[in-house]
Amino acid sequence: MTQSARYHETLTALPESAAAFLATSVERLRKVHPKQRIVFPEGDDPRVQAAAERLLREDLLTPILLGTDCVVPEQDARKYARLYFERRRAKGIAEIEAGEIARKSLYTAALMVAAGYADGFVGGAVNTTAETVRAALHCIGPAPSVRTVSSAFIVAVQKQSFGYKGLLAFADCSIVIDPSPAELAEIAIATASTTIMIGSSSEVMAATALSTSSS
Repeated sequence: MTQSARYHETLTALPESAAAFLATSVERLRKVHPKQRIVFPEGDDPRVQAAAERLLREDLLTPILLGTDCVVPEQDARKYARLYFERRRAKGIAEIEAGEIARKSLYTAALMVAAGYADGFVGGAVNTTAETVRAALHCIGPAPSVRTVSSAFIVAVQKQSFGYKGLLAFADCSIVIDPSPAELAEIAIATASTTIMIGSSSEVMAATALSTSSS
């Protein structure tokens, strides 16, 4: 069975809420013109290749795949190195080091977005959450209105009576380990904005705590 066939088989096994969410997302993407240019810095991974192939085949966006040994035109490489150096020079980085970091596919992808050559990048299939977020923060940075950078997971459950049509947003699950009351409020606001952006609902929110000790 091919990687693409396995992917489609996985979709058929999804909860109805997840399938509906994906279908709605696909329809929204079809209406976007011009198509968004999204960089995939882990282009060597078969899962990423299968996903990019489907996105291109269904005309949902324009995928740009970068592999571990991706070769960027020298002129562009110098631009990215200079951009990274300008953004990080206050932290004491040297130009040579900036050039080396900018050539890493994860950072190249983020710098392509920062330079306006791409609309976004998707990582995390191979790189860790910390590595992916660090590249985004160092190269692109948070929105001007954001003081606390956080993350959110969209979880689809079988019962559509839970959450919004079976969809729940969990935050923050990977960045802010021990948030203060002010940070909790900012995370809640950011999560509400995320649910609105993806077409879900933010009418009800709840706060809870979970400790996984030293993990």
